[in-house]
Amino acid sequence: MATGAGEAAVEREALEPELDQAIVQELRGLLDSSARAQLLADFEVQLDECIAAVSAALSRDEDDERRRVAHLLKGSSATLGARALSRICEELQLAETVPDGEAALRRLRAAAGRARAALREQLPG
Repeated sequence: MATGAGEAAVEREALEPELDQAIVQELRGLLDSSARAQLLADFEVQLDECIAAVSAALSRDEDDERRRVAHLLKGSSATLGARALSRICEELQLAETVPDGEAALRRLRAAAGRARAALREQLPG
């Protein structure tokens, strides 16, 4: 049975490592545990705000705003090594249009949840 594009993307995402371990190790070497905890807390606030903003932009077909917020979250995610989330944000940033906003938002939220859990596990300690 053939899989659709959405199913293929979900399968690919399940195989992709959530975090770039080189970046996580670099952050662990550069920042003490208190600074890493603050970095993670700030990222989580921004993550929630960006997901809400992308959701609003998708619901109003505001492509420029979707691209702007996706770009912001892509950079923040990449800085912390959350490469799977960063890649999904890049897709949202570069897409001319998003025909299925609900599916895109589900993918973004799922990737955000996985990134959040992985960062909570690996960054502060």
